[in-house]
Amino acid sequence: MIAAMSCASPTVSSSAPCLSDHRILKLRFSPSSDSSHHVFFRPHRVRDPCAEKPNLRTLMLSNVPPWCPRAAIRRIFGDCGPVEEVFFQRAPSSGPPPRQDGDPSLRTGFRFAYVVFERPSSVGGAMRKMDLVNDRSVLTEKSSSKARSETESSSEAAVGMDKWRMEYNESLCLDTEALEGEIEEGVADLDRAKEEAEKR
Repeated sequence: MIAAMSCASPTVSSSAPCLSDHRILKLRFSPSSDSSHHVFFRPHRVRDPCAEKPNLRTLMLSNVPPWCPRAAIRRIFGDCGPVEEVFFQRAPSSGPPPRQDGDPSLRTGFRFAYVVFERPSSVGGAMRKMDLVNDRSVLTEKSSSKARSETESSSEAAVGMDKWRMEYNESLCLDTEALEGEIEEGVADLDRAKEEAEKR
């Protein structure tokens, strides 16, 4: 219903964005999930594109859930053609994307994604193939069986409780060498204080 909306309303200016140029991807967490989530996508078109997100080869996705990693988006849109890169952002922009590994805010909450294909024809293929008819899953049958082993090596591959647990543990990680140095210094201070107390 949303994808069929028209912008022909007299109260909407012709330059205003509308949903008629968007497609809807029905995304499930796993093939056995009963419910799905709608992700909206359209070709990325801006006046001054950046090199990382070229106009003719890029799709912009909105409403991407926090449980959908970049690897799943790459796999799902890879059905339309080879994917060069996937970027997450908190808000849409025409500029270069933020560092993907250094920004913890990109791992939580709903966000925007940019899918950059190797060929411009893949964007047209995505606009024709990806719609409400076919549900797509973040976890496939094969990936859900090996998700535990991937989770241990990469927070990008982790989802659900495993992802939360890994992110929580990473937030607690300390610089062990600095911590050992502080402990040794504290113990040395206590030893000196004890020796001074014994001399008195």
